[in-house]
Amino acid sequence: DSWSGFLEKGIGIYVGRKEIIAVSVSIAKGVPELRQFAVEPIGAAASASSVKAKKNPARKQLTPEADAIARALEKVGARGSHVIASFNPFHLATRYFEMPAIPKREWPEAIRYEAGRYIPFKLSESISDYHAVERKTDSGAGILAVTVTAVKKDSLRSCVTHLRGGSSRPDMIEPVFAALSRVISKVEKAAPAGTYGFIFVDTDGSVNISLARDGVTYLSRDFLLSEDRRTNETRFYEELKASFDFIHEK
Repeated sequence: DSWSGFLEKGIGIYVGRKEIIAVSVSIAKGVPELRQFAVEPIGAAASASSVKAKKNPARKQLTPEADAIARALEKVGARGSHVIASFNPFHLATRYFEMPAIPKREWPEAIRYEAGRYIPFKLSESISDYHAVERKTDSGAGILAVTVTAVKKDSLRSCVTHLRGGSSRPDMIEPVFAALSRVISKVEKAAPAGTYGFIFVDTDGSVNISLARDGVTYLSRDFLLSEDRRTNETRFYEELKASFDFIHEK
């Protein structure tokens, strides 16, 4: 679980609804260090590659997302690189739940069955993954603390198509808050245990609030901003209060 032996230079891509963000990160003394980044709008004025494709029908026409990915990677000098990618949390469903402790060999089937009660779409139509931690209750009973993230197959397939079309080679796709949580777990090893919160605001007005503690993401909730500033202030307060009330109950 050390950054050593991972990648001397890592490339990350965020696929938003309106923009693509590409970053180049290296490891300095065991700590991730940002080297370069680029932000490219999706569906902006046609790039040089798009113009060439239109002039030459035999040349592959890129989707707006793939075109923006290619431009962003070009700016950070990473065309054709292996990447770790994430996309807008609105495409995902992340849920936390607890269940009785069971033998580890039974985890995959039992957790998937239990997750079906919480994920708002059919698991048969999605790709899912989980993080489970064995714990003891105050009474000494064993439980599993589980965080499950699921995404519809069509959404994931579309994202991979855009990434590959934009000259990248995706090795992993994950929720953006999972990437941030992983970085903090590496950088803040000496920090006291506590709750970490991530508030992610995309340019389309979508907001994701995620809370993690002791390596477990307990909550991830999404909402949309309105055009009214006062309404947004009230909504932010209500969402944050509900989020912290939930995690403190855990």
